[in-house]
Amino acid sequence: MRFYNIDPDRFFELPIWQIDILSRQMPALDAGDQLVGIDVATAPHLKRSDYREKIRQLRNVAFTEARPIAQPMEKEEINPAKAEEWFASMGMRIKTKEPA
Repeated sequence: MRFYNIDPDRFFELPIWQIDILSRQMPALDAGDQLVGIDVATAPHLKRSDYREKIRQLRNVAFTEARPIAQPMEKEEINPAKAEEWFASMGMRIKTKEPA
């Protein structure tokens, strides 16, 4: 959960729908990390054809992995204080503007 900056204790408090979304993105994130590692550590030591094949495989996962598409949601209410409280419960600090 390093990428999402979620500590282990907080992870167990997440709703299952959020865990599902996060877990679906892990293969793409892992592939992205591997691309960086290949460029830095192994590129000078690979045969050109092996390097290109590995990059092709990782790009396929990193950039074409099926990602869930969020469905539009209807606003239930406009309540800045409630929104700020909800974000705080998710570990995010925000400051909402008071309505004019």
